[in-house]
Amino acid sequence: MLPPIFISKAEDITVKVGDTLYVTTPNVSKVTTGDRRILDVSQAHSDGSATYAPGAKVIGPGATTFSVYGGITNSVMYVVNVTAK
Repeated sequence: MLPPIFISKAEDITVKVGDTLYVTTPNVSKVTTGDRRILDVSQAHSDGSATYAPGAKVIGPGATTFSVYGGITNSVMYVVNVTAK
């Protein structure tokens, strides 16, 4: 298993199918993708024993966006342009 790719700002990234994106920005309320065939997003959550940060699994090739929302206004904090190979 490869280590996750840490996301904390707007940027352009190239990833491989099978990679995992892990958002390290505090106060994130949700994450979204422009194409669910490329990124399988997961929201921040807790299962009672652990707290999980938001992120995404790269499940297919192509290009899409990965948007991070949060802060006081719950608006877009930044967008990452993702190219998956």
